Amino acid sequence: YQQIYIKEGDITDPSNKWVVLDEHPDSMNDGCFFTRMTTATPTYIDLPGTMHNNACGYGFADGHSEIKKWNHEMKSVINFSRSWAPKGAGAKADWLWHQERSSAPRR
Repeated sequence: YQQIYIKEGDITDPSNKWVVLDEHPDSMNDGCFFTRMTTATPTYIDLPGTMHNNACGYGFADGHSEIKKWNHEMKSVINFSRSWAPKGAGAKADWLWHQERSSAPRR
């Protein structure tokens, strides 16, 4: 199971954990952004944004921000579903990059 952060002090690696990001408009379905952490197969519950030339803005717990340029065409995975499976070259690397910055193993 992955760490769930209740307080700011719970975040063990704040320069490597995002707190806000751009969500893709086609996957907006609630007020939260969920990241699937328990599978080795790349699937998104909510899809990161692509509004910045196929890139997404991330705000991290230490206060810095980054624009992540996707290695694959993130928009090509959109279809109405309960989850999105990225496809194409670079898809797994992008998913792992996002997953590693979402949470850490529970202590």
